[in-house]
Amino acid sequence: MHKLSLVVLLLLSGCTSYGELQSQPAKATLHSARPPAEFAGCVMPKIRELWPVVEALPDGNATVYVYPIERSTTIGATIRVAPAADGGSDIEFRDISIRKRESVEVPVLRSCL
Repeated sequence: MHKLSLVVLLLLSGCTSYGELQSQPAKATLHSARPPAEFAGCVMPKIRELWPVVEALPDGNATVYVYPIERSTTIGATIRVAPAADGGSDIEFRDISIRKRESVEVPVLRSCL
């Protein structure tokens, strides 16, 4: 059943590019009192336990951590970390999942706020 769900998800999602995923509403929008580099230093080792490959890409004044799906041009998820006006970080999480429950990444992000 799990394999069938994954196949259906992949068929429904097609190939999602970085731009397409970033144009979607964030699944989670968070704020941290930590500056971006400090937040990333806390969260990225934990995210690397979930995502086998992570790429960091600049996006204006933000850094976007991207999970590309292996052997595909599809982007599975992104975490955008931008400087906030108060010196902290504004964080946005997006993924291609159509599931209604909270993504496993969100509690990991919250653990470093």
